[in-house]
Amino acid sequence: MTIPMKFTSRSAVLSTLMCAVSLAHAADEWYLCTTDLKITSIRSPSIQNGILTYLDQRGMNQSKPIDETFFVLPSQQPEDWAYEFDGSGEHAILTLTDQQRLPVLIQESDDLDLIRFITPFESAARSVPIESIDHLLVGWIPTGSRVESDDDVIRLNSNDLITGFVESISDVVVIETDEAVRSFPIDQVNLIQLAIDPIEIDGVYIHLDRHIRLAVSDLITTDSDIGSGTVLQLNRAHPERPPSRPTRFTFDSQRFAGVDVEHTRLDMVPLASRLPQSVNPTGSRSWTPDPQTHASSIPNSGLDDLDLRAPSEIRYSLDRNTTRFACNAELVVGPWSDCILQILAGSSSSEPSVIHSVRLNSETSGSQILIDLPDTADELIIRIDPGINGPIQDRIILRQPRLLIEEISPKFE
Repeated sequence: MTIPMKFTSRSAVLSTLMCAVSLAHAADEWYLCTTDLKITSIRSPSIQNGILTYLDQRGMNQSKPIDETFFVLPSQQPEDWAYEFDGSGEHAILTLTDQQRLPVLIQESDDLDLIRFITPFESAARSVPIESIDHLLVGWIPTGSRVESDDDVIRLNSNDLITGFVESISDVVVIETDEAVRSFPIDQVNLIQLAIDPIEIDGVYIHLDRHIRLAVSDLITTDSDIGSGTVLQLNRAHPERPPSRPTRFTFDSQRFAGVDVEHTRLDMVPLASRLPQSVNPTGSRSWTPDPQTHASSIPNSGLDDLDLRAPSEIRYSLDRNTTRFACNAELVVGPWSDCILQILAGSSSSEPSVIHSVRLNSETSGSQILIDLPDTADELIIRIDPGINGPIQDRIILRQPRLLIEEISPKFE
């Protein structure tokens, strides 16, 4: 699989990887999400030549092209790596505009248009254009996050924010502000953030821990012992510069924290990332709380859970070409719990229609939901009505609620 790459004026670059991967992990329980939104528990996954092989819940061998998935993620997050670098410099977590992410040691650079750094995977320093950078969090224990700004930003260790245009990043960071050109030693800096829109590049991305997400080009078989290590090759070129020299390196496969896949014509959207259009009580109630979000039980998936209280009706606007909705609905069972969960599709041209309905109580406390949406649907409605015991102790958790958008506009023009 070759990753198509197109760039904006400040474009994304670092590397392309080629690898044969055995996703060995201490827990050895993984979650597979395919492009039809199904999430299943699997074991012993491995990836070679673009094909994912694994054991299903019955212990049967299965295989699937990796580009028919959204992610393969472990049930437990590996511990952060103890990074070792062959050199010195200021430590940072570098995030590129294509959302590749890795730890680096920042080096002095003679070219103001480039940032030069060492990775834990190789001894030789490499460089990427500054316009490839989304942000850097500086320090051995990076803290904080991006800030809202239309300009480039430097945040100092004192939490002071300097806005303007970042001219260079080296052992000294130079930023042009409205008043003057200012310089700061990098060890006084916590955050360097460039005002560049992130872009998405189709293909496979490997996670090694919460600080490393690297793009994968062709998946190839190697002669290495893939049970104990993985051979990767960096080779993503800037469009205005010659291709970088391939570099091979290894690391412990126990550090793998999963794989996710970006698609041009498909997008999986966590419902919890959307604000409801309206939240209203039903029946005689005059008020109901807004949905609450809880961290997903699948680390790094981004599919947070939704905690809903009944009786209520929650409406979400749908993007064009939203074709499917999926989640696991779980009743928080109490002595009086009994309710009816309905999923409706709304449209500006017709009345809402029920596309899923299930009664949840102590005997049937869960429901797996995977439903197609009508072509005309522009609204998703979740309705919870009380059962025979009235509006008492009716609380439902939607696990990993997610939407599928198909045939979305190309991400690059």
